[in-house]
Amino acid sequence: MKTKRLYLRKQTPELLSEVLKKPMIDQMVFFGTKTEEQLNFEVTKVKAKLKENMNQNWVKWDVLKKDSDVVMGSCGFHNWESAHERAEIGYLLHEPYRGFGFMSEALRSVIKYGFGDMALNRIEAFISPENIPSLYVVKSLGFMHEGTLRQHYKVNDKIHDSAVYSLLKLEYNKE
Repeated sequence: MKTKRLYLRKQTPELLSEVLKKPMIDQMVFFGTKTEEQLNFEVTKVKAKLKENMNQNWVKWDVLKKDSDVVMGSCGFHNWESAHERAEIGYLLHEPYRGFGFMSEALRSVIKYGFGDMALNRIEAFISPENIPSLYVVKSLGFMHEGTLRQHYKVNDKIHDSAVYSLLKLEYNKE
C-alpha cells in the first residue's frame, strides 16, 4: 500500500527470509533494534506471528518512506476474529520518526484495508493511558473511548491498565 509519503510493505515469510540473509547490522536497522539481544527477540516474535498469520490471526506491514529501504516502524492487525468481524490494531514507530504524522498517515490505509479487504465491522485499540501520543493518534482517526481494562497486561514485571478504544465501520470516515 502507498500513501502520500509512505510505502507499507506486507510482512511475509519470504520477506523475513530475505532480511535474515543480510548482515546483522542490516537486520538491526530493519527491525529498529540496537543490540543483538533485541534483534533476536524481534526475530523470534515475528517468526511466531508469521506462523499465526497462516491461521489468519495477524496481518502486519512495515512502514517505510517512499523510495527507501529504511523501516520506520510497523503497523497492522492482530487478534483477528473473522467470525466476529473484529481485530485489534497495533503500531510502532521508531524514535527518530515520531511526531511527524507518519503513523496516522499509515493507519488510514490500514484501517481502510481492515474495513474493506478484511471485512471488519470493528477495530479495537488497547493503549496504556500514559501513552499520550498513541491516544492522540487513535482519537484523531475517529476511535471512541470505551473504558479502561484494569491491570490488563504485564511488561517487565509491572502490571498496567489499558484504555480501550474502538472504531466501527458505520462510524468510519473514508476521507
